[in-house]
Amino acid sequence: MSLAGLLNQEVQIKARTGTTYTGDPEYAAAATYPARISYKPRRVFVNGVERTSTARITVAVEVFDEDLIVLPDGTERGSLQVKRTHGGGGTFHHSTIDI
Repeated sequence: MSLAGLLNQEVQIKARTGTTYTGDPEYAAAATYPARISYKPRRVFVNGVERTSTARITVAVEVFDEDLIVLPDGTERGSLQVKRTHGGGGTFHHSTIDI
């Protein structure tokens, strides 16, 4: 089974586009993508500090650390960590986001 067959849920991703004059982050309009969401607590280490992730999301698009994730219930969350996986030949395959 391919990755696309496992992505049976949806999330919205707002890409960070910059910073306002007051220092607040600016985001592009939300785009909807097929995703796999696992609501399971996990320990992740962010800059050497242990944190608890409440969900892990897998999407087939490239996501960056500063992007904002909108869950199906409308909750907007920043990521704790993002792992971008590349396949053979260095081509992008998928992103795994811990929130």
